Amino acid sequence: MKLCIITAVITTALILADVTSCYAQGCESIRYSRCMGLSYSQTSFPNLVQWPNQDYALLAAPTVFPTYDPISDCHPDLNFFLCSIFFPQCTSEGQIFPCRSFCNEINATCGERALAAGVQWDASLCSQLPEDSCSVPNECEPIQYSGCMGLSYSQTSFPNLVQWPNQDYALLAAPTVFPTYDPISDCHPDLNFFLCSIFFPQCTSDGQV
Repeated sequence: MKLCIITAVITTALILADVTSCYAQGCESIRYSRCMGLSYSQTSFPNLVQWPNQDYALLAAPTVFPTYDPISDCHPDLNFFLCSIFFPQCTSEGQIFPCRSFCNEINATCGERALAAGVQWDASLCSQLPEDSCSVPNECEPIQYSGCMGLSYSQTSFPNLVQWPNQDYALLAAPTVFPTYDPISDCHPDLNFFLCSIFFPQCTSDGQV
């Protein structure tokens, strides 16, 4: 069993070196602790406030983020919102910023409290954000890949562990990747579940599982 899993992981790494290299250019792993463990893990710069690179962001963020601690309970996704502004998601199609509607929601519940607490708050930021091709926290969607339907879960989200940015990308890549494991499909009864949990991870209200 261990040999099977190790083989699967190694094979995956080799395949994905080709499959994902085209979109990883310009993206880098988030290194700021408050923004790790989100529904995405890759970022790029400059961000919306023109921080030029992540080294600069890592110097600025420890000063900026704590200023929002006094209003941290104003919305359960305030931290995600802040991270998506200061450490925006990076995909093959470029940066993905928070949705305008999500920003308006945050502004409605947190804006007045922020100003009352003397926290810097720019309500006009929302008007600069897109209405589609944007990010919201814990965005679950039904699994559309037939090889991963009928599992003990049916909802997924992206990017996944190998940084496929969205399900449209996954639906193009999976038919190439999954068949490479057919020669060892009998090595473990749960091999397919393992592969699906890597490429189409379970999504719950608490995030990816």
